[in-house]
Amino acid sequence: MQPSIRCASGIVFLSWVVSSCSHPSHTPSPSESIQPGESDYPEINPQGSLMVTVTGVLPRSLPIALNLVHSANPRADAGAGTAACSRQLHSEEHPALILAEPLRIEREGDRFSASIPVDKYLPGRCDWRLEGLKYQLLNSGGAQTGGWLVVAYDRARDGADLTKLPRGRAVIWCVKNSDATEPERPELCANLAALKLVSSIPDALVGRLPQPDRDNHGVIWIFPDTHSVEIEFHDLDSQRKR
Repeated sequence: MQPSIRCASGIVFLSWVVSSCSHPSHTPSPSESIQPGESDYPEINPQGSLMVTVTGVLPRSLPIALNLVHSANPRADAGAGTAACSRQLHSEEHPALILAEPLRIEREGDRFSASIPVDKYLPGRCDWRLEGLKYQLLNSGGAQTGGWLVVAYDRARDGADLTKLPRGRAVIWCVKNSDATEPERPELCANLAALKLVSSIPDALVGRLPQPDRDNHGVIWIFPDTHSVEIEFHDLDSQRKR
């Protein structure tokens, strides 16, 4: 289970997971994803047209990849049995099938842009839907732990009060992981409040950061009327040297 702390807005997962009050329950890696040719792999929506533009900052010094995540509803086709639209993963008996795939980005220096295709796949019998966008920290073994950056609004999970859900801009801070017992996690990344609990960040450095960036939740929601979002990763180790 991922460690967590209580904050004013809800739950913030420490260091390797960026989150807030409610969120998808599992952050899948591409290795756990359903593969083309498997039963219930989602079909491309030929009429798909809904896009959310993503712009932001992703320093080349940070070993991070961005992945789109879609999920199935394991109760969508109850007549097909308990294993329909799900598979055995971790300790969960029948978690939903997921599809994790790289987000195509265009880079110019440390800045990047991309598009999130909201209705890329047809729901089908498994009721496929976009969960959101997450990041993966990379090492020599490939994608490892990560966290949510953008979450697609789900009324059943998130509730009707949209004022509690951050939107617009996500700011994530990263530092080198000094724990030699965790070679699989080269960086620790989170919103600033959570990161300060697991890493020593000088007050003088924090004081130089803009207040909105210090207070940012590190995760944002997209809604049916969302057209664009911003995501900013910052390498605090680089800023220490300035």
